[in-house]
Amino acid sequence: MFKRILATITVICSLSGSICAQTVKDFKNMIDSLQTLMVGRTGVSAVVKANKVVRRGYSMDFYFTPGMGDFPWRAKDVEWLRKTLVGLMPESCSKYDVGNLFIGKNRLESYAVPQINSDGSPIDNKFRTKDFRNVHPFVTPVGEPDFIKGLAGRNIALWQSHGRYFEEKTDRWEWQRAPMFQTVEDMYTQSYVLPFLIPMLENAGAYVMTPRERDPQTNEVIADNDPAFEEGRGEGVRIEGRYSEAGTWSDAGVGFADAKAAYSLLENPFRMGTARQAECAEHRKDKAAEARWTPDIPERGEYSVYISYKSLPHSSPCAHYTVKHLGGESEFTVNQKMGGGTWIYLGTFEFDKGSDGCVILDNDVPKG
Repeated sequence: MFKRILATITVICSLSGSICAQTVKDFKNMIDSLQTLMVGRTGVSAVVKANKVVRRGYSMDFYFTPGMGDFPWRAKDVEWLRKTLVGLMPESCSKYDVGNLFIGKNRLESYAVPQINSDGSPIDNKFRTKDFRNVHPFVTPVGEPDFIKGLAGRNIALWQSHGRYFEEKTDRWEWQRAPMFQTVEDMYTQSYVLPFLIPMLENAGAYVMTPRERDPQTNEVIADNDPAFEEGRGEGVRIEGRYSEAGTWSDAGVGFADAKAAYSLLENPFRMGTARQAECAEHRKDKAAEARWTPDIPERGEYSVYISYKSLPHSSPCAHYTVKHLGGESEFTVNQKMGGGTWIYLGTFEFDKGSDGCVILDNDVPKG
């Protein structure tokens, strides 16, 4: 009986001596070495820690803290990590494979950025949403090549930081961001967003909306169907243009009016006036309605052209606009089912001094 009991105790002790460590403390040296290797591989100084290590059969699952997600991951990096963990495994666990890898509760593989395609097609991954590009794009230049890839049909909201605001305590206009290294964010960001980033996105096919004004032109002219404010127009105050219409037009409810020289926080000029509407003509010979906005340009130069309208359930998805400028005529179709109640940018054009230039909206429906 004694020999039998002794033999049993010996076997149990031998088995427990071969059990792999499973506490995080037992893997500390391994994780410390991994951080050094990760920083050296990626150049990113992030903290690598493990919340827990779980043995499942003959494999070990590693649960890392969110800091592991700060590293850039691709499929090849995940494979490298697996091989590295095998090489760093404590001697007591050398016979175990590396199982699942987690960052928090998420699989590490989900952090891997898919390899970029070289054929212009979008990356296919589970985070990709349905392509919601409208059959009728927002703003489309007429006569230009039609592209289906890149950023064609995409609408991007982008602005170049902030700008000036009136500080009542100092009774003056100030930049919103603090001075730093002899500049401020409000000016520095604008120096590359306007001349480089926005043109790059537009050349790739995107339509870019900027809540902050993109045009450095100091002169401003607004033409509208409603009368403008009657207050004095001193230096720096926008100039009033002219509006005319031909054909059959009717009232479309509340719309824009340049009713005040300056607006307070809760005042909305796009709710201070009226909007006009006309039925679309399916054939050019039936075109009978035309609205014309004519600015009185104070001096020759480049001016950004914006339009405004009211979006209604029956609005046209391809309203036809023509901009007449020094370079000729530029035509656009605008999806008026979206974007109502704000300024919609058409482009920047050169205009001569005077009233030769204008913007025309007709009720013609372009082919296609």
